[in-house]
Amino acid sequence: MTVSNTTGLSNDLLASLQSAALGQYQQSSQVSSFAQAMQQAIAGGGSNSSVSSSPVTGTSTTTNSQSDSFDTDVVAGGEELTGSFQSSSLIAVGTFGPDGKMIPFSQQQIASEYQSVADASKSAYADALQNFLTLSKGADSDGGSSGTTYTDKSSFTSDNGLVSANFDATFSLKPVGGSAQSAS
Repeated sequence: MTVSNTTGLSNDLLASLQSAALGQYQQSSQVSSFAQAMQQAIAGGGSNSSVSSSPVTGTSTTTNSQSDSFDTDVVAGGEELTGSFQSSSLIAVGTFGPDGKMIPFSQQQIASEYQSVADASKSAYADALQNFLTLSKGADSDGGSSGTTYTDKSSFTSDNGLVSANFDATFSLKPVGGSAQSAS
């Protein structure tokens, strides 16, 4: 005789869905776009650079902004997990001297700033996914999901404000062939 889990989605199913979604994220173009943006910033910024002044220090910095989005769609155990993840980041790539000329940060500092955004992005995605699947675990008493949608927003700041990012995640879980309903 087999006793089934009647408190929602099984741990094995949750682990399968999470593993597949994290694997898709790792292989997404998002990782390479951060590397491309870093190279662009090191090379001089490009079209997505801007200049801002800091009233606290009286220095000016040039910044490089980056936006990425990623969609996921995985199926495991009769459940379909779909979602989207968007990130937007802003990093400083240099300061302006008294003569008005830009003094770029070192390649190591710029690379470190982009790496911190990439790490924060991965963490925000993984945390939102884990929170959603944990909440979905007890969504239905018959062992399946009745269809839930989850939205998460988070922010990240480091290096005294030289690096900042915002992350928006939305996930939906529904039985294969079913439709998800918004959670209230």
